[in-house]
Amino acid sequence: MGNIVQTKTHKALQRRIAILQFIQAYNTRTAFSPTFRDIARAVHFASIASVHSYVNALRAEGYITFNDGQPRTLALTEKAKQLLNTLEEN
Repeated sequence: MGNIVQTKTHKALQRRIAILQFIQAYNTRTAFSPTFRDIARAVHFASIASVHSYVNALRAEGYITFNDGQPRTLALTEKAKQLLNTLEEN
């Protein structure tokens, strides 16, 4: 597992960060997690399959967690929160 900032193309990196930022904002605003459809609309993905691919990659890299088969269980890990805090500071 590499560092998200070092290992992704610029466009993929922007999309991953946008997903993390959206999950964080949505959780703060509503007190629960967004659906994949919510993420697709917010990040302008054409398909839910694209969201699924990005979310699984973020999960594999340790940036988010979720319970398979259960809706609205997306959560940011401390690693993701630290990344977003670092980006906000810069």
